[in-house]
Amino acid sequence: MGTMRLRQMLVKVLAAARPSLEDIAREVGVTYRAMQSYAKGKRAAPPAVLKRLGAVLRARGGKLQTLATQLERLSGER
Repeated sequence: MGTMRLRQMLVKVLAAARPSLEDIAREVGVTYRAMQSYAKGKRAAPPAVLKRLGAVLRARGGKLQTLATQLERLSGER
């Protein structure tokens, strides 16, 4: 496993581990301003948004598990 491939994998893993509020808002289908309001407790999200947010977070969790497994495999190849 080359150092460059490992670096690329780390970039991918760490980007997935720290999504911005803008990233999540875009994936959920709401504005950044709306997501900020939800995050600050200024507004309650409607049920449809909560459902989409749950789906987005679940998908991100699955992606993180997959990336974590790949990273662990790479650690054994060095």
